[in-house]
Order: sequence, then C-alpha cells, then structure tokens
Amino acid sequence: MGYFAVKAARNFSRNLLVNGICVATIAIAVFIFSATLLLFLNASAVVEHAARGNRLIVYLRDTALPVDVERVMLALRAQSEVESVEYTSKDRALADFKRSLGPAAGLLEGLEMNPLPASVDVTLKPSAGGLRAVEALAGRVSAMDGVESANYGREVFERLERFMRFLHRLGIGVAVLMVLAVIFIVANTIRLNIYSRREEIEVQQLVGAGGWFIRAPFLMEGAMQGLLGGLLAEMLLLAAYAVVAGAGRSLVTPFGEIRSQFLSPAALAGFAAASTVLGGLGSWLSLGKHIKKFIPQ
Repeated sequence: MGYFAVKAARNFSRNLLVNGICVATIAIAVFIFSATLLLFLNASAVVEHAARGNRLIVYLRDTALPVDVERVMLALRAQSEVESVEYTSKDRALADFKRSLGPAAGLLEGLEMNPLPASVDVTLKPSAGGLRAVEALAGRVSAMDGVESANYGREVFERLERFMRFLHRLGIGVAVLMVLAVIFIVANTIRLNIYSRREEIEVQQLVGAGGWFIRAPFLMEGAMQGLLGGLLAEMLLLAAYAVVAGAGRSLVTPFGEIRSQFLSPAALAGFAAASTVLGGLGSWLSLGKHIKKFIPQ
C-alpha cells in the first residue's frame, strides 16, 4: 500500500498542472456544498434563537370578566415555558399608543370608544424550546376562556420556515451536483493520466505486472485528488467564515445578536472522507472504461 501511495504521489507531481486544476475544481464543488450546509446550520440557529427569545401577546376579549383575566394570568404563570406575565388594560394600551404617536396623538381625541383590547404580555424562558413549543403554548392559551387570540409573530416564523425548506431542497440539489461533479472531474483527469502514461502501462504489462498492480496507483491518485480537493475546500470555508462572522464570531439578526456556528470536526472529517471516496470512485469508473485498452481482461 505504501508503494502505491508513493507512486501515486509521484505521478501526481508529474502532471501537476492537470491534477492541480482537478483539485481546484473539486474544492470549488465541495466548498459550494459545505457553504450551503453552513448557511442552513446558522439559519436554523437564528430560527431557534428567535423562538426562544420570543414574546407571546395574549389578547383578551372585551367581554372578559376580572375573574376570567385572573384565571388566564394564573394559567400562564403555571406554564413551564413562561418566565413572566404582565397585564395591560384597555386604558393603558390606549395611553401607550398615544404616547407612541407623539405630537400626532391629538388625532385620537375624537374617539368615542377605546378600540384596543386588554392584553397579557408573556415573556418566555430562554429554555422554552423552539418554534414548535411556542406554537403549542399559543394553541393552549387561545383555548382559554376570555382569550381572543395569542400572537407570537406567526407570519414571520412561517416565512423563516419557508426559507429553511428552500435551503433544505437547495442543499440536496447541490449535494447531488457535487457528487456528480467530483466523479466526472476525477474520471476525466484519470483518463488523461492513463493516456499520458500509456507507454509506461505497456512496459509494465510486458514485464508481467498484474492488472491491479497497474490500476492501484491510479485509484490512489483519484482518491488523493478528492482528499486534497476536500481539504482545500475546508480551508476556503474557514477563511470565508472568519471574514463573514468576524472576530467576534457573532451574527446580528432582527431577533438580536447570536453566536455563529461552524461545522463540527466530525462534519469536516466527513467531507474529507466523502471527497476521497468520490475521487476513488471516479478513478475506478475511468479505469474500467479506458485502461482495458492496454490491459487484457
């Protein structure tokens, strides 16, 4: 195995330009997929952060009695996801609204009745869980007597979920293209290498070298191309991550500042292993098609 690895490395250096272009192209393909996965990972973190830091606004019916309001408050405090609750009466809601309007508050002086509902502002614990937990809590609260509705920014979360589904489909498509691209690139590079070393192959055949003895260096060479391409892609990804995330490794989002995430060591090792396997597969496919012209089956 060591002999084949050394021979593959020697052959790689002999065709450095062709193999270098192959490695660079593999790196671009792997980089695009890994960047898509990294974007999906951080987008998921944004969604979860938004859900954990979300506030639930419970709007009460105008017909709700004081006993109904107290019952709702007690029920909310009993929820494990809830950190605090604050009641806002109709009069206070109108006063806050006028204060927010500033000089334009005079436009509301002609109101004959207060159109704003009383509400309960619910602050969720950081450990409340993700979007599903917030949805479940909103559903339970909406079913309480005296409650008109519970608003947790559903429209925003639905848009985020649609974006996540798009990223998921995009990731699958990019993964398929990456696999095909790596196999195609390596197969064609090995084909060129086979024809550039056809005289060497014929000499090995004449001195009695077996088929696998001749094939093994090409297989190792394809795997080496895949490995180097994967490692180069990871270095490019790390450099891009350092530039985008900055020294603080944090992302500023509409839901606050969150710590950005990078791919785990296991994921990086998986990328390198996968690109190595794909490189070997591309080499094997190319050998099966082209080297039989020089080696009797």
